[in-house]
Amino acid sequence: MKRLVVIPGDPLYKYFDKGEIKLRYWNPHNMFSEVHIISLCSSDIEPEKVKDFVGDARLFIHSIGRPNPTNFLSIRKKALALCVDIKPDLIKGHGALIMGYYASYIGKKLAVPCVVSLHADHSIWRGLRAAGWPTLMRSIYQLAYRMSYMEHYCLRQATVVTCAYNFPTRHARWAGSRNIEIIYNRVDTNRFKPPREKTHNSFRVLTVGNHIPGKEPSAILKAVSLVECELTVVGQGPLSESLRLQSLKLGITHKVTFLPSVPNSELHSIYQQHDVFCISIRYPGVCIPVLEAMSSGLPVIVNQPLWEKTPEFIGTDAVVVENTGKGYGTAIERLYRKPELRKKIGAANRQKVMQVDSTKMEEKEAMLFKKLIG
Repeated sequence: MKRLVVIPGDPLYKYFDKGEIKLRYWNPHNMFSEVHIISLCSSDIEPEKVKDFVGDARLFIHSIGRPNPTNFLSIRKKALALCVDIKPDLIKGHGALIMGYYASYIGKKLAVPCVVSLHADHSIWRGLRAAGWPTLMRSIYQLAYRMSYMEHYCLRQATVVTCAYNFPTRHARWAGSRNIEIIYNRVDTNRFKPPREKTHNSFRVLTVGNHIPGKEPSAILKAVSLVECELTVVGQGPLSESLRLQSLKLGITHKVTFLPSVPNSELHSIYQQHDVFCISIRYPGVCIPVLEAMSSGLPVIVNQPLWEKTPEFIGTDAVVVENTGKGYGTAIERLYRKPELRKKIGAANRQKVMQVDSTKMEEKEAMLFKKLIG
């Protein structure tokens, strides 16, 4: 009987609320009999609602409280005690902050292989988060994280660091990671696929993502006020209300549909009902919605990345624009007037994403886990 312990980046109820429940996400090839989730919150969701995450395994959710500076060590002690009882064959932590640190610490204490998955370069993430702060406060904020040694310890002690795309590998190497693997986020190309035929007459644009600083689709809303199209905005977050207010001020509420969340099991049909996918993002790398749009055979319009010459993975097949209403508007108008170009770009995107589809990435992760646990 093989057991896996996972310390996820968010409580499971957040994954459920966002509709991000993916089959066997934490149990590739059903190689584990038990999956234990150590949730860093006081109370999490019922296991039955997120059972797909672990496939055929028995799912156990252990809520041990939310860490803060006063209870950081006591929460770590709880997590370690749990793992002593569970006797895991492998531990996985999400991110290079608290979750990854706890996982690396426990792995070292129990002499158990540890995998830390990295979905971002945290130095950039912190910089964007503190973008509006005074210079001195920004410097102290960054320095405090570096001095805490959490990231260095986490990424250096992990047996393997898996990166969801290429860009975070530089952060992992900077921190001293010895073993790095790139495993792209899983996209089920059998579900996210082009429709057999178009079922709508209007020209529809889609954007999907969390409404947080660095990912908000403000420029895309401005573009819709400049061109004749319909826009569907899928996502939610602290900026959702300001985006609705922006659409009202722009006078485009009749052209924009806001969908706070769509279950992952239904999301593929949303892509199939649209002609173009747009995303505005300041973070480097390739996010899940871009892969889903590519798999669905849609052309992708994205702003020029801040730290890359071309967007990762999609590369020159992306329609790259300035992150302004005019930039997106011009590109949308061009694709509207050239259906053959839309078809050509969409087909190239579909072909490219087949290289990293869900089956291949699950296989790669399963082989890595088998190698680690023997």
